[in-house]
Amino acid sequence: MFRLPTEIEWVWAAAGREKDGSLRKYPWLKSRGEPTQELANYNKNVGTTTPVDRYPQGATPEGLLDMGGNVWEWQGNYYDDDKDFFALRGGSWYLWASSLCCVSRYDLIPDNFWYNDLGFRVVCPNP
Repeated sequence: MFRLPTEIEWVWAAAGREKDGSLRKYPWLKSRGEPTQELANYNKNVGTTTPVDRYPQGATPEGLLDMGGNVWEWQGNYYDDDKDFFALRGGSWYLWASSLCCVSRYDLIPDNFWYNDLGFRVVCPNP
């Protein structure tokens, strides 16, 4: 049974915890600093999406790749209480560094939009 992650699951995976117990600002460890072209695909630095393994230095300590940058990832929950829009997380190759923060969110209606900076990540719950 594969599905999209909820925002809570996605943020837990992306932000994890620093050694002091705080949430990470970006998916990588705080010691790596602010976003750079070695950590993520953002701010049109490549001009399109890239293969998932292109930024290993930007991986989470748990080994998840591209949690920041490359494509906005559809979430399995609505963005708003009216259930008009679905949530997206992760930032994209097209946008600035602030969109890579683990707390950054975006919203769209899936039926009405297609962009080359949208994608998805699936989860497979333990049986």
